[in-house]
Amino acid sequence: MSSHGRKRSLQGAFVAIAVAVTVSLIPAPAGADPDLPSTASEAVKQLAELNKQAEQLTEEYHLAQDELNARRGDLGKAQGDHDAAQTKAGEARVKQAEFRAQVDKLAAASFQGARFNQLSALLVSQSPQEFLDQMSALDLLATDNKNALDSLSTAVTEAEAAERDANDASGRAQTAEQQAAQIEADLAHRRAELERRQAEVQRRYNQLTGADRATLRGSGVTNFAAPPASGVAGDAMRIALQQQGKPYQWAAEGPNSFDCSGLVYYSYMRIGITLPRSSRSMSTVGAAVPRSAIQPGDLLFFYSPVSHVGISVGGTQMVHSPQSGDVVKVADWSYMPLTAIRRIQG
Repeated sequence: MSSHGRKRSLQGAFVAIAVAVTVSLIPAPAGADPDLPSTASEAVKQLAELNKQAEQLTEEYHLAQDELNARRGDLGKAQGDHDAAQTKAGEARVKQAEFRAQVDKLAAASFQGARFNQLSALLVSQSPQEFLDQMSALDLLATDNKNALDSLSTAVTEAEAAERDANDASGRAQTAEQQAAQIEADLAHRRAELERRQAEVQRRYNQLTGADRATLRGSGVTNFAAPPASGVAGDAMRIALQQQGKPYQWAAEGPNSFDCSGLVYYSYMRIGITLPRSSRSMSTVGAAVPRSAIQPGDLLFFYSPVSHVGISVGGTQMVHSPQSGDVVKVADWSYMPLTAIRRIQG
């Protein structure tokens, strides 16, 4: 199966995450930021912690964006449902008016003597055949009357159901609109805190020596060859490996720089699959995989709550975009707190 042209969305899997979660900020440290330590090792340790906090905030920001998109999707669907229900209600009301007119006409005919009983039909008939004809006409009139009443009842029921559907859709649209507005307002505050934390990380990073920066980056390679892997997961892994050496940047999703979830998001977008934007939401899609069965292409998630993601390239190696000051590379993940493994299947 071709890895291109696939247009499918896996966003439905994260809609169930509560809005209350998305609007909760990771609390910033109380008081003033700590002074830069006097030793290089302490400076690197402190900056690594700042990087982790900034990455958590970045992923929380992406999670809020995921929720905002979900609520906007809910709003669009509810509005569409409302319009469809209104159209159906209008059509049902037209049918109701038509059948009511038919029932009124038949009722008037009955009142004027059109409905005879069997005795009167016999008395006015001149022959057995005329009697049979009279009886057939009576049966037809009774059937028409019953059908008209049944049709009227059905039309009234359909109109009432459509009206209820329209009112329900209108309520859902109003709720989704309110939730979207709440998240949008929170995003401004979240963005300000994220930018403040990122600026602090950059300031601390600029004070490190070249050797300290190398220590911060840690081990890993940027020339890792893609191992055999099939399916969409293998296709995405190969695209991610093609990004080796490109710099980490908060909230970036390519093609020139990436944050951790941005690299995975970009790699799947290139093969026509839209994943959630945040690592936490990504950790809910696809199929769960036990640690003993990890294959190249599987998504690896770290920390609790999830705030980092990479793509397995086999064994305990993964391709990921680690942190500020680093680049997309393949590195060992065995020392990191692995919390989830997911496999996206085509």
